[in-house]
Amino acid sequence: MSRQLTLFKPPHEVPDIVSLAHLPFGYLRQPSDIELRNKIEVDGRWVYENKAFDYRWIVTTPEEIGLPVGPENDFEALVYALYVHKGSPDIEIAKTDVMQWLKYPNNGKFNAFVNKAMVKFRRMNINAVNCLVDTKRNKVLRGLDFQFLDYLGLSSSRRYGDVEEIDARDIKSVSSMLEAHRDSVIHMGISKPIINLIERSEGFFMNWEEYVSLDEIKVRKLYRFVNEWRQRGQTEIQIADIGKWMLMSDQRPSKVWRSIEPALNEMKKRGILMAFRRAADNVVIDHRRLKKSQRKEDPMKDQPLYAKLMHQGVLPGPAKKICSSMLWSPEEKELIIEYYDIHKESNNWNAGMLVNLMLKEDYRVELQNWIDQEIERREKPAEPEVEQDKEESAAFIEAISAVKKLPDAEFQALLDTVAGGKDFIAEQLRKAAPHITREELMESVMFRTVLAEAYREGTH
Repeated sequence: MSRQLTLFKPPHEVPDIVSLAHLPFGYLRQPSDIELRNKIEVDGRWVYENKAFDYRWIVTTPEEIGLPVGPENDFEALVYALYVHKGSPDIEIAKTDVMQWLKYPNNGKFNAFVNKAMVKFRRMNINAVNCLVDTKRNKVLRGLDFQFLDYLGLSSSRRYGDVEEIDARDIKSVSSMLEAHRDSVIHMGISKPIINLIERSEGFFMNWEEYVSLDEIKVRKLYRFVNEWRQRGQTEIQIADIGKWMLMSDQRPSKVWRSIEPALNEMKKRGILMAFRRAADNVVIDHRRLKKSQRKEDPMKDQPLYAKLMHQGVLPGPAKKICSSMLWSPEEKELIIEYYDIHKESNNWNAGMLVNLMLKEDYRVELQNWIDQEIERREKPAEPEVEQDKEESAAFIEAISAVKKLPDAEFQALLDTVAGGKDFIAEQLRKAAPHITREELMESVMFRTVLAEAYREGTH
């Protein structure tokens, strides 16, 4: 009998390594234009014991794995949270608890993020030049090579003695292993240099609940820097520096500002910031927080549509855009999810296609036709029978019933005949027929009517 594991309560505050600007891990939240990179170098200058040092971080992963991107980087913050929670470099946590800590829906899309993140951080190698301090000798180390995680394993309980080490050379094999053991416990060994960095975080902390409540990756990324500035007492920051820290490809102040302004607005709306403004090439921030009673709840939190999109694996950012988009009505958005469900397996679609269907004009005509048919089928009231149409209606009902009972070969021949036409209905039938069942075809008012007409013409 498997052991029931209790969900840890995340600590209110978690050390954030990026709170020290010379540390590299905040830089790993790169935008999509450098997603495929497996090496990143960051250099600069910092002061220790009144002496300036030129530092350099070189972070690498194998070419076939690449650096962490997007939600994968939340795994880094989770490692710090777990260390604070347990106070030990040997961490164990159930896979289902990982999803709850990070406020992720427990579905395939987000499980894949976590699986990839574990492999990437396990295979990550860090070379630090003039970045770390030997506290015993009070001396800055000229060079040190280390890993983020020394160990990654899996077990059926929290006992380290039963742990099977995970061979992190291949993301696919690790993902398959974790998917096959979803209820298992993940074991991680945090490397000593990373522990030292956490311990040396100089009292800078971030609010865990605030962090995981922010849906957009860009907002979470900027939140960590804003949190650092608050605790350092900085109220004015150069926009160009923000562009550099966030690895933006275009670091001109005007471009950076357009990118970060929506993220700052989101933090202001949540009560994390009181106010902000641009002053020439700087950002001026009022770090005061609103009281909890004054803070605005996430407007999407209780929306059924938002929950359905998250269940389909849509990321929080695109899900919010879909909910607020005026391209489709709420009723039509619900129908598009049904359309996606019907076609996703036969077309090998992922959640990205659902986002495209919702937000891009390219699919509007095809979707609108399908939606119109569905609304007509579901909501069209029964028309009162007119005396002279009774015989005709009965004949159509008889024809529809006959079509439903046709042997498969005869039904396919009838279908081919109708789909071979050049009118709009024939075109829609050609598109729909390969992807939906015979029963679904006969449920469509438009399709069953045209098939019945063709049957009657063929039998008279």
